[in-house]
Amino acid sequence: MNRLVGFGLVLCAAGCATGPYAVTVRSARAPECDRAIETLARSLPYAHDYPVRVVRAAPLDGTRRDARGRFVVPLEAMGRYRYLGEIESERARSYVAQAFASVLWMPPMHETTSPALRALCWVQAPLRAVTLGAWSVLAPTSWPCFALYGQGEDMLLAELERAAFAMGANTIVVAGREDELVQTSKTHRIVSTGARALTAYAFIDTWAAPQAVTLDGAAADRLAATQARCRALPLPAARSVVRPSE
Repeated sequence: MNRLVGFGLVLCAAGCATGPYAVTVRSARAPECDRAIETLARSLPYAHDYPVRVVRAAPLDGTRRDARGRFVVPLEAMGRYRYLGEIESERARSYVAQAFASVLWMPPMHETTSPALRALCWVQAPLRAVTLGAWSVLAPTSWPCFALYGQGEDMLLAELERAAFAMGANTIVVAGREDELVQTSKTHRIVSTGARALTAYAFIDTWAAPQAVTLDGAAADRLAATQARCRALPLPAARSVVRPSE
């Protein structure tokens, strides 16, 4: 196992694809719309310039940390900030499962993976299976198909920002990080494969300066449809959505 993880990290450093991520929304105001918001978030452009401020460490006005270091967040309006709920972004699969899939078959890939790379990996998937993974290790054309997870938080943060925008928030407070730990098979050492999940609290900052967000027609329509369906969802006065032609 330790060789597999180490080999995967070397390949990923050389430039490979990334595994998929998932997002979970727990709304304090419209919990019946959580699944709809998650679906909307996945349909919006990834790593877009969403007007979402990311706050770390320092609580916002009206929030506090308890004796164990956890955030205590009131459910109702707090003056400047309105609390909307909690968002969690996480790896969709464990690192070990993703590594084995990268060796033996066609691994699930992040949505930003190009169609050309997906096609290249699908063509080679039978060769990976027939050779019990030898093709994936020995063939240079197969190396970009190692869709492993990076150690950093960038992709997790991008998922949080996109989900926060779909939820109607313009500020998130990162409340916690969880790393994925893997035990090696021979030495039984515990090693970290990096950030597995991030949790954040979502707010509307009613004092934020107005910002316009450009979305294409399909994305703007999906956003409007979800807001119409979930009328309890707030629409920040500081945000407006425009189409490229407007």
